[in-house]
Amino acid sequence: MEELKLPVIVDFASDETRQRDWDGIVTCHYGTSDVRTWNFQNKCIGKHILKPKNEVKDSAAQCATISSCGNFTIVGHSSGHVDIYNIQSGLHRGSLGKDKAHKGIVRGVLMDGLNQQIITASSDKTVKFWHFKSKHLQTTLKLEVGVSQMLLHRESALMAVALDDFTIKIVDIDIKRVVRQFSGHRNRITDMAFSPDARWLITCSLDSTIRTWDLPSGRLLDCFLVESPATSLSISLVGDFLATAHVDDVGIYLWANKTLYSSVSFIPLPADYQPSLVDMPSARTSVDEDNNHVDLSTEENSHDEIAVDEEMITDDKYKSPDQISSELITLSLLPESRWRSLLNLDVIKQRNKPKEPPKVPKSAPFFLPTVPGVDFKFDVEKEDEETKMTSSSKVRHITNFTEYSEFQQLLVECSARKNYEQFSCKLQELGPSAIDAEFRCLAPGAGGDVILMENVMEFLIRQLELRKDFELTQGYMALFLKLHGDVISSEPSLVECAKRLEKQHEKCWDNVQDLLNQNLCLVTYFKSATI
Repeated sequence: MEELKLPVIVDFASDETRQRDWDGIVTCHYGTSDVRTWNFQNKCIGKHILKPKNEVKDSAAQCATISSCGNFTIVGHSSGHVDIYNIQSGLHRGSLGKDKAHKGIVRGVLMDGLNQQIITASSDKTVKFWHFKSKHLQTTLKLEVGVSQMLLHRESALMAVALDDFTIKIVDIDIKRVVRQFSGHRNRITDMAFSPDARWLITCSLDSTIRTWDLPSGRLLDCFLVESPATSLSISLVGDFLATAHVDDVGIYLWANKTLYSSVSFIPLPADYQPSLVDMPSARTSVDEDNNHVDLSTEENSHDEIAVDEEMITDDKYKSPDQISSELITLSLLPESRWRSLLNLDVIKQRNKPKEPPKVPKSAPFFLPTVPGVDFKFDVEKEDEETKMTSSSKVRHITNFTEYSEFQQLLVECSARKNYEQFSCKLQELGPSAIDAEFRCLAPGAGGDVILMENVMEFLIRQLELRKDFELTQGYMALFLKLHGDVISSEPSLVECAKRLEKQHEKCWDNVQDLLNQNLCLVTYFKSATI
């Protein structure tokens, strides 16, 4: 079995674009110039061995990358050569430079997201930019020391270059210049990772520190010390977790991004900041022999977690207040149709009205009358005469009625107490059609009176003062004024209430309108201004 194993992997690259069609992973192995391909879909080694066209003695593959299209891989060698291969066919597609790309060991090869240029870096203190199609050298960026590794964020065109003097340079590959420089590590940098938005650069080093750099400000945001130096790290696609691997440890440790769950200060750390030692996350596995249940919990915090769980069980579930502050506008959070449909009920009813009225089937009597004679016929005229006599009867059954309905009585009681909370809850329980019917019955000619209309207007004024259920109050007010505008204009007491309602509405709405205009102004400026 040992003879079948490949040499130690020194670098690998992968791409998901064409991994379902052919091999999508390439690996560089210690002491050999051969590069192996792997198939992620089949979880097996690929069918191609990528060999350089002109193999140099004692040359070994050091680094590799795959193009964004998933068709090509670029391999850098210790001899300074850089070769290009087609992954699908395994054929050699060319080399960079007339003789070789660099005079020293190639430490990094990258390719932009548009397959326009290849970036190579070497221990000869240079970073070179090559045209992918013609393979001609475009620009050479000279550095003070050799390069140890590189990392490219294709979406932002920012490249991180780790140097042998433990510093990091950020290069914009569009303008091919150094735009940021970070220093602080005291040993070789082992790995780097960009945040998804390319705002942060996270680095780890053999000095046992993991540092987070802020690219816009060019300052150190976070730094902590671990017991064992990290050899590799990677951040999740949404930036919520950081995964690290460490020296003499086969485990992978996960670190949570605190900025997503709590308020964190983004004040840059001073240059002489001394990081504190952070305990490594550890897991304890306990197996239940009866149920074969595996329980994973942190050893250090297991007792604390049990205590916290017991407290959560005994404590009542927290309920947020209905209104945070009386100075803030509070919405009811009811469906939009509950208040938007109030003004359009006539249109909705007209639209839902059937084209032809439903026909009521004639009710047949138990004994069907027939006409005497040879032919069997029903006596329809007799039934019509009985129907006419019944319809012409002047006897009317008048149901008992009270002075106020249940809805109106509740309105009067809440108005007497100057507390409309029950009345507001009653309105929220009713649908748009029921609210429309109840509001129509408030008019003097429909079973109501002027006092009831005054009470409704007082209710609307009070709701605007409390600033609760703001959108519902607007809907109620619009419906009430639409139905009873003519009655309000003819009654002096209702006119006085309408003036107070208008004044309170302007006071409440002006505050909201100012905030909306301010936000719209800022959004428009950010969209149009050149920053």
